[in-house]
Amino acid sequence: METGAQNLLPLFAPTAPAGGPVMARDYRGLPNADVVLFSGCFGAEESTCILDRLLSEIHWQQDYLTFYGKEIALPRLTAWYGDRGRNYTYSHISMKPHPWPDLLLMIKARVETVSGVE
Repeated sequence: METGAQNLLPLFAPTAPAGGPVMARDYRGLPNADVVLFSGCFGAEESTCILDRLLSEIHWQQDYLTFYGKEIALPRLTAWYGDRGRNYTYSHISMKPHPWPDLLLMIKARVETVSGVE
């Protein structure tokens, strides 16, 4: 399997429209899914910078599951950031959030502003 930025989903649009981010419903072939895509929320150059920083600054971790007595690595790295006390558990893996770093706070603020959702 290939890895790297070229294989990530296009979450950041390559260019922002002149009038700013554009909202569009996009179902991506998923039945009963309602995905709102805000094209142009981040420009191409800013997106590249953000991705590089996410890959290098975020505390990614490898989690494991025990399956029939054998420990198996999950097929992804995870990182859990958020407000204090917002613990999360799935498949018997408990995650305690790291405090929000400035980079994630900037992304969060931009997305909240563009989407109108806090």
